[in-house]
Amino acid sequence: ILPTIPVDEKIILTSDGISALTDFPKSIVILGAGVIGCEFANDLTLGGYEVQLVAPCEQVMPTLLHPAAAAAVQAGLESLGARFHLGPVLNRLQRVADGLEAHLSDGQVIPCDVVVSAIGLRPRIDLAAAAGLQVNRGVVVDRHLQTSHANIYALGDCAEVDGLNLLYVMPLMSCARALAQTLAGNPTVVNYGP
Repeated sequence: ILPTIPVDEKIILTSDGISALTDFPKSIVILGAGVIGCEFANDLTLGGYEVQLVAPCEQVMPTLLHPAAAAAVQAGLESLGARFHLGPVLNRLQRVADGLEAHLSDGQVIPCDVVVSAIGLRPRIDLAAAAGLQVNRGVVVDRHLQTSHANIYALGDCAEVDGLNLLYVMPLMSCARALAQTLAGNPTVVNYGP
């Protein structure tokens, strides 16, 4: 995840590691501005911690929100005290006497006590590709959740439905309902809306 310092769940944390902390540091850098990163930013700023988010995107929750909604979420988090560094990436972390320095690709250096990686999920597609299935960002499926092989279906975080990887619970539930119907002999397309 990080270029020079391995995740140790003490100073460099994953989302699992931060959930297990009992003694929080003062200054936290969160890598990622998706749902999890923004949720952590909200909770931690409300808890009185200094939070800065770093993400290589133009807006928060880029695969989920319209730009206007993303701007409103960012403004709300900024009003709580969160700071955003959207665009640059983390180049390196350096241990210093009183914590860490996060060096960004745009030259900024952010002093912090810990770094939390909330960079999101990435589908594992190696097995599907090795099996000869069509893959892109996920296992490519149609609206019936059928892969490029007539007898193989996919759903969940690994599935790319009509070009979309929707890594959230509600789309997964919609996929599960549709696939259950299809496998029971009633071909049903996935529908994400009302």
